Amino acid sequence: MEVFPNITASIPEALDFGFCPINEVTSKTVTIHNPFHKTPTQISIVNNSPFIISPLSGTIQGRGKLDIAVSYTPTDANVLVASVIFQVQNEEDKLMKISAIGKFSYITLNKNVFHFGELLIGQNDTKNLIVKNQSVVPTTFVIEEDTEVQASFGVQSPDNSFAFDLMTGIVPAGQSFLIKIKYSPTVVYMLSAKNFIIRTMGGNSQRFTCIGSGIGLQVSLSSRICNFGEVRSGNSTSRIVTLENQSALPCSFTFYVDKRNIFSFKTIEGNIAAKSTARIVVYFTPKETVSYYCRAFCLIKNHMVLYLDLVGTCYDILQRPIPLSQKDIEVFRTHVLMGTINRLIESAPSLMGSSEEVYAVSAEIPMDEPNQIALHKEMMQNLSEKMISISEEFIDFGFCLKDRTSEGRSITVKNKLPFFVYVMWLIPGETQNPLESPQAFSVSPTSASISPNSLANFQAFFRPYEPGNYFFQGITCQVWIKRPKQPQIDELGRMSTSQTMGSIGAGSNIHLSRFGVMAIPPLNITLPMVGHSFPSNIQPFIPDIKVSPRKHIKFPPCSPGDSMYQSFEIINNADTPCYFRLLSENTGVFKVFPQVGFIQAKKFTLLTIEYHPNSPQNYSSAIKFVLNHSSSQVISIKVSGVCCDPTIFIDNEAKIFYPPLYTGVSSKQKIGVLNSSHIPIDYNIEIPDKYRDELTVEPVTGTMYPHEKIFVEFTFNALKQQEYRFNVPIRIKRVIDLAQDANYIGYFNPGSGEHMHNLRQDPLEKLYHITIHGSGGTGMVDMNPKNIDFDTVSVGFSSVRTFTLSNISNCAIFAKLVIIPKDRSLLQDEDSKQVINSSFVFDFKEGVLAANSNQKVNLRFVPNCRSQSEYYIQCFAKQSFPNHDIRETPLNEDSKIELTAHGDFPVITLIDLRAKNISPSHLWRRFNLTNTINAILSPLTALEIKYNNAEISQTLAQEKLNHFEWDFGKLNFVRSAEARKLRLTMQNIGGVTASFRFVFPDDNKLETEPWVDTGETPPEVAFEDHILENKIFEVNPRGGELQCNQKFDVELSYNPVEIGKHSLNVIFQIIHGKPIVLTLKGETLPPKRGYLTLRAPEFEFEPLPIGLGVGVTQPIKIQNIGDNKITYEVDNSALEDFISENYKFPIFEIQNKEGTIDPGEVTYLFCMFKPLESKEYSVTLPINVKERQNVIQTLYLRLKGKGYHPKRENPPPSPTIFDQLPICRSSFLPDSSNVGFSVESIDFGKAKFGEQIHRMVVIYNKSQTLELKYNFKATELICGDELVLDPISGNLGPNSQVPVKLTLNPNRIPTIYEGELECVIEWENSLKLSGRVGSRKSMDNKELSSGSSSFESIFLRIKKSTVFESPYAINVDSTDLELVKTIFKQTIQNIVSEPDTYNLLEELYHEPSPLMEQLDNSEPPSLYNLYSLEDVFEEEEDELEPDYVLERLYLKDEFTDLSRFILESTVFNAISEAIYQEADLMNSGKNYINMKPT
Repeated sequence: MEVFPNITASIPEALDFGFCPINEVTSKTVTIHNPFHKTPTQISIVNNSPFIISPLSGTIQGRGKLDIAVSYTPTDANVLVASVIFQVQNEEDKLMKISAIGKFSYITLNKNVFHFGELLIGQNDTKNLIVKNQSVVPTTFVIEEDTEVQASFGVQSPDNSFAFDLMTGIVPAGQSFLIKIKYSPTVVYMLSAKNFIIRTMGGNSQRFTCIGSGIGLQVSLSSRICNFGEVRSGNSTSRIVTLENQSALPCSFTFYVDKRNIFSFKTIEGNIAAKSTARIVVYFTPKETVSYYCRAFCLIKNHMVLYLDLVGTCYDILQRPIPLSQKDIEVFRTHVLMGTINRLIESAPSLMGSSEEVYAVSAEIPMDEPNQIALHKEMMQNLSEKMISISEEFIDFGFCLKDRTSEGRSITVKNKLPFFVYVMWLIPGETQNPLESPQAFSVSPTSASISPNSLANFQAFFRPYEPGNYFFQGITCQVWIKRPKQPQIDELGRMSTSQTMGSIGAGSNIHLSRFGVMAIPPLNITLPMVGHSFPSNIQPFIPDIKVSPRKHIKFPPCSPGDSMYQSFEIINNADTPCYFRLLSENTGVFKVFPQVGFIQAKKFTLLTIEYHPNSPQNYSSAIKFVLNHSSSQVISIKVSGVCCDPTIFIDNEAKIFYPPLYTGVSSKQKIGVLNSSHIPIDYNIEIPDKYRDELTVEPVTGTMYPHEKIFVEFTFNALKQQEYRFNVPIRIKRVIDLAQDANYIGYFNPGSGEHMHNLRQDPLEKLYHITIHGSGGTGMVDMNPKNIDFDTVSVGFSSVRTFTLSNISNCAIFAKLVIIPKDRSLLQDEDSKQVINSSFVFDFKEGVLAANSNQKVNLRFVPNCRSQSEYYIQCFAKQSFPNHDIRETPLNEDSKIELTAHGDFPVITLIDLRAKNISPSHLWRRFNLTNTINAILSPLTALEIKYNNAEISQTLAQEKLNHFEWDFGKLNFVRSAEARKLRLTMQNIGGVTASFRFVFPDDNKLETEPWVDTGETPPEVAFEDHILENKIFEVNPRGGELQCNQKFDVELSYNPVEIGKHSLNVIFQIIHGKPIVLTLKGETLPPKRGYLTLRAPEFEFEPLPIGLGVGVTQPIKIQNIGDNKITYEVDNSALEDFISENYKFPIFEIQNKEGTIDPGEVTYLFCMFKPLESKEYSVTLPINVKERQNVIQTLYLRLKGKGYHPKRENPPPSPTIFDQLPICRSSFLPDSSNVGFSVESIDFGKAKFGEQIHRMVVIYNKSQTLELKYNFKATELICGDELVLDPISGNLGPNSQVPVKLTLNPNRIPTIYEGELECVIEWENSLKLSGRVGSRKSMDNKELSSGSSSFESIFLRIKKSTVFESPYAINVDSTDLELVKTIFKQTIQNIVSEPDTYNLLEELYHEPSPLMEQLDNSEPPSLYNLYSLEDVFEEEEDELEPDYVLERLYLKDEFTDLSRFILESTVFNAISEAIYQEADLMNSGKNYINMKPT
């Protein structure tokens, strides 16, 4: 614990509350210590700030402390700093600063609507509501029902289906809070939809809705009919029906039948486990020979009604009734439904020829397939409302002594049918077989016939057979419609047994229906009767009843005239039976079935309640039952329901206001529409015809859940410059439930089916209006700044610039920003459109600019290709008019910005590859640079993009990326030999800085701890590790960064430290650019061994015309790269076979088939090609290489050639061995070679015997300090031609140049060759050591060894073809000669007309060069004195002939020959003079030398 010297020291200098939530209390505590004083010390606080401090004064006991509470409740977002003064007794006052920052809280929800779906009553589901605090302060929230929505409800419907585990809480800053929402439906078929709001103390609130639906259990009977067939009188039979519970919860069921009925159930109530079944056993014990029918209803709790049709026929030895079938029942019920029962009765007694005729009457009548409402109506129908009605709903006999018969109770049965009917009461022991227990109730008479629309009276009696007990039974009467008497059947549809058996045959069991006799099912009516034998001095049974649900039964909301049903369960927990009877219900909208009942001990029964409201309001009532005739034993069940009309509530007083709009510009507004009723509704928005072009609505129609709020989007387009104000009707109606048609149509209402197609439920339609306010006008937009420059952006990267759109008008404008090329010729260019669409992204591309407002726009430039263009950003007003395409109108001139944007790849290309003693062409071929460069410059693939994003491994990259081999060639093994070093020049040709790296396999390798067991290393991995460890391949540097257009050299080396072949995979990666896989290869040869190499294993000759007099010779380069002499011999057998196959014509001929080659020597195979036919030729020749008569090597050379017809075919393209090589050295970077040719490729063109061809090249020494000596090696490449190099050798000082003139004298023999001249360079340090500085003596080949670092070679590529003289020489058209003359004339005239030509000739006149002096010893004439050719050749002729004018002067052959010689020498002379003056011709020299001869 910190010790303070006094009380004041324990008071902090400052107290910082930090961020505080608005309208919430934030508290802190300051503890003040009294360290030493033994007596109490008084302290007081002077506070004039908004901070609340408590207490403001107090006493601190000696060695005690005092806690001061400081709290702050900000009401606004601001910063507050205040001071309070602590006054301590006997000490100086202490000032403490208190600071706080008020911040609003802001919460968000993970969802705004929580759909729970459908759940069974008794199930529940939970969903997660996540409250996210997006602010920097903690916040307190409270969940409550949305009272703003509730206020719009006319009729309230309490629904507690949704519950929250927490209704309030605190969410820390930047954190989330989890709330569990539990949905537990309690009302069957009720759609629960409730709106809630989460409020924070800071004023921020979020609304959300919970929606769920409660559904009933899914239970079904295995069959809807139980047909007992024909049973002999007095016998009994049984059937089993299965009741299946398909739901995930257990269910309860009750059959409304009496166990003493003729159709009796073994059990009438029970429970079925989830996903299980119950077997129901039904017995049929008839006595009277008639057909019996009963529809037994089964009630399932939560909630549905099933029915089971019980059918049976009783016969005896004398009579056999017509058996009933399911089809008979369906046809009868359908006739009743449709009101056509008369037709049925008229046709039923007849004996038809076929069964189709019997049932033809019902062919067009819909079968009776009742829904749940129809079943409820039929089940709950009062006895007085049936077709055969009974005056009493039930009979309560009250008390009667044992074995005494009570007074008779009158029962009136009314026949409402237009037929005679026969009524028979089924009384056990009388009209029904006696049961094991005595019968307590009876009816007299037991049967009677009733005329149409007449009455019949019966007496009911009660005779208890036990004292002190309750008796309850549903007495059933069956009513048969009587038929007219027929010879075959009686009034009840019975035939004599002898008739039926006689017509069919004795012992036959063929059914009577086979004869087409129509059976009519009887009507079944059950009248409950109750009585007891408890005298007044004996206490009746005391009931112990439980009701489920116990407190309240709710009905789902509905519309007037609808019917809704719920069920509840009464459980008798007592050991004695219980009788219940319904007391009257006062509202008239609730109806209970059954109204009386009897529950055995430890059993239960299910009852159903119908809710049928007739007006929109809340209904609430109490259903009361009297138990065991005791007025003190009453149970009451509260029931309630909501009936409502469809209503909606529209936000903003049902008005929408639009800002002034630019004509043709649309604006969108959303308005909330709340279904303020408790039922689903349909809505339809009707746009007035006059404004259909101006207004669109989405959605126009739809359905809304109860309490659901939707937002309807109204889009208004002002088409005219005027004010708008009009109303839009919204028509709503309740969602029609077709099942509710059963309130009016069903078997319970005979004849109602006739009107089913015309029945229309009242939709309860209502009309509302939304008022639209708006106006149309014109406007202007200003854009600033007026210029935007992105500079250069790398492809794949982006840059952002910002500008402002200003609407300087009084109306809203729908603005659209468009980028168009500045060059109007590119407006329709597809490539330009593609670049614009893919490279520029607006954060505000188009939208509404409010009147007099500014819109900040960010433009992102994301180039995806190389591009360099200038554009305009232009603002258009987007207008939409009826029956026209959308119009985009340019606004004023100020709505335009000049835009400059350049996109570029980080592109590095390979421009050169050099070695001291290897020609670039060999390196270019070995390293496959042409294909490598093409791959590097190609667009990135999807795989390469993944590699750049580190989405694939390096191992997979080596398998999938582009792969190229870089072959260092073969080296001889010499101890302490230098590595073969190559210098690779690369250049950044893109517009952005680019980086590269060479990735070796061990670059990303992790160091392995010594104790780690890595297992056995695979051979290929071990070989790779060996290469890396011995540094056989090296790249230096392995990476770098290049600025735009910068060139950079990388040194590649192969170190021949051991004999054998070596290879290593590395990845060349341009960062954010192209990756490729390179396989570095090299081979070290054993010492003292020769090795012959071909330039390529295949040689293709120049295509030649057929019919040549002699073949054309071409050389093929071979070289001994070993260090031992070898001999070679071409195997001639394959060539001889080839010649034999071609008519023994020497297509190919090799002149030097064998020879000897010294170590390092280069020689040539001279091959002649003379095609015989117009086709392609090919032959492969083996070449055996020997060393001391031993074959050490066999090579295979494939010769290819093509012949063509000179008159019928165009000459095919010529092959070349120097494809796409750089024409000259690209750069002289530091540490690279300082010597080179001005151009490295010279083409002599097509040469003809006897004509000299001249070319020129410059050798330059770029070294600033060293002198060099150059010497051209002799070569056999030129095939006997004479090639004069002047000079062929010499010295070259630092930073100087020398021109070399090449003169080719073609031989008579036609030859074509393409190869290299090697020029050996010896630098100053070696010249000084050998004492040969300044010597012009030619060096021997042995002296030009490449082993010394002071020697290097540069190579000059030369190419020469020949003019073919064949029998098929093509004549040149004379018009071509005239064309040539005209071109040459114009060329000479242009040259002479140039002022520079006059000046040059004038200088030569005054200071003639040695070359000019050699041409003519006499003084050259002045240009001004040169009038004609005669002045040059004949000085004595003073007068001009009038025909010699300027235009004809240069057409004379003598002058053209002279001009050719003079110009050729003059160019050479001009270059020499420029060199002597130390002028740099690196660039300008190309203008003279890089020309192909004409």
